[in-house]
Amino acid sequence: MFLFYGNNPAMMDSMANMLTNGVPDGHYILVYTYMLLNRPILDASNALGALGALGAANLLNHTVPDTVPYIFFCRKGDPASVQEIWGQTKTSMISMSANLASSGRSGSILAPRSSSALTWEGLSWKAGHQDPFDSLRVELSGVTPQNNEQPVLQQSSYAGDIDLQSVITAAQYPRLRLKGLLWNDSAALPRPAQLERWQLLGVPAPECALDPPAGYYAHFDSLFQGQQGEVMLAVRNIGQVPMDSLLMAAWITDHNNQRHLVHYKRNAPLPVGVTLLDTIRFDTQLFPGPNSILIEANPVDTLTQVYDQPEQYHFNNIAELRFLTQQDLENPVLDVTFDGLHILDGDIVSAQPEIQVTLDDENTTLLVDQPTDTALFRVFLTDPSGTLKRIYFREGGQDVLQFVPANGPSNVSKLFWRPVFAQDGKYMLSVRASDKSHNNSGDRDNSISFEVLNKSTITSVLNYPNPFTTSTRFVFTLTGHEVPTAMQVQIMTISGRVVREVSLAELGPLHIGRNITDFAWDGTDQFGDRLARGVYLYRVRAQLHGEDIEMRESGGDQWFKKGYGKMYLLR
Repeated sequence: MFLFYGNNPAMMDSMANMLTNGVPDGHYILVYTYMLLNRPILDASNALGALGALGAANLLNHTVPDTVPYIFFCRKGDPASVQEIWGQTKTSMISMSANLASSGRSGSILAPRSSSALTWEGLSWKAGHQDPFDSLRVELSGVTPQNNEQPVLQQSSYAGDIDLQSVITAAQYPRLRLKGLLWNDSAALPRPAQLERWQLLGVPAPECALDPPAGYYAHFDSLFQGQQGEVMLAVRNIGQVPMDSLLMAAWITDHNNQRHLVHYKRNAPLPVGVTLLDTIRFDTQLFPGPNSILIEANPVDTLTQVYDQPEQYHFNNIAELRFLTQQDLENPVLDVTFDGLHILDGDIVSAQPEIQVTLDDENTTLLVDQPTDTALFRVFLTDPSGTLKRIYFREGGQDVLQFVPANGPSNVSKLFWRPVFAQDGKYMLSVRASDKSHNNSGDRDNSISFEVLNKSTITSVLNYPNPFTTSTRFVFTLTGHEVPTAMQVQIMTISGRVVREVSLAELGPLHIGRNITDFAWDGTDQFGDRLARGVYLYRVRAQLHGEDIEMRESGGDQWFKKGYGKMYLLR
């Protein structure tokens, strides 16, 4: 038997050599196109002449056109056996049958395995050309649900009818196979008995098949890790028997060749001729990189190795698709603030600060938005004694850290910690975090040292720049856990005349730690008139709930005399 692939001249020439020199006379030859005849390739090869020599006259004289299906059959050396069949168009359906004569005194016939049945009812057979030297034995084998073939019965007679319902059940053997053994013991004219027919009677099992033209959709393009993949496939009952509730299953084989069940759903019953649309959805978070998904209708049970329900064939129940999930490899950005401000290493902070940790991830699919995502954060504190301690979200049955999940479209999550540092001294805060793809926020922890002084104090208030031409601001440091409730800066001439008073409200928002006021003095008096260039003095008064705040020594004290500072206005 040979197939025309029609696109390889060397292969065609090799076939010509085989037909001419390799096949002995008396042997049968069957040649047919795999799809369509390719005359230009055939005509340019030696295969056309070889087939013409065997009797393919219509092919040789170009009666057979291009791009049509074609079948040729012959017994080499016997012109009477030649058959040529071809279609009129490329979509024509053609078929051929031929009798094969044999001179042997014995032989066997093995039928293919039957399709599956719901019940088996009977077996019937009949053989012709009976003489005293003929013998015939019919053997019946059953195929178990586990695909094992076992002998069931055998009968040595020229004809028979057997009631199979009393012998086997379709549950035992969903499929059957027949084998016939025929021989003749005559030495003069041996000719075995000829089998005229054999039949298996039963109720066929249902039959379904995937039917993409009736419904197919796949959301696989540009999948990003964490997005939902989606496939919809149609399944049609193409048999003559209704199917029970149809089970659908799907498995993903990941880039490590590990198999994962992602879909296992029992759908409604499937009547004859009806199409079912089944949608498979899965999370790609666990499947970065190249993957494949295997979809199976009426799947085989992994434990029993039996189909969920009997079916005639299963090869048309399976589809496999490949897809690529773009992997998230980018690190998220971690940020830490104290009372809404970024501090420098070693800065003084409030004894009761609000510490905010922000995790900003570019992946807007895998949002850090679940209560379990608190496991992505780890917070550590080293106290003034050098003791390192992890800060947990709950301690002693109380909430310690507050988690604010990302709510989209941006993937920004936060946690808040409002500790009370009763001990004065230097601390260190270390924070580490990762996104849902396990990308760390950095190679190292985000660490910052800070100092806490519980007593409310204020350092000498300096103005910067000094001297100045257009404006100057006031710089100072506060300690404790509350900012002043009242504060005033008085600016005066060398003679002591007050020209400008700046209130707490004008100074702008203050915080514990290092401050640079929003207010900038522009060298004007209380009425907005410009003052002359020269030296001006200023003093600061700060109170907390009516009590003066203690002055704390600092490196700027040398610029003050008796509580007064000096600034230079240049015009």
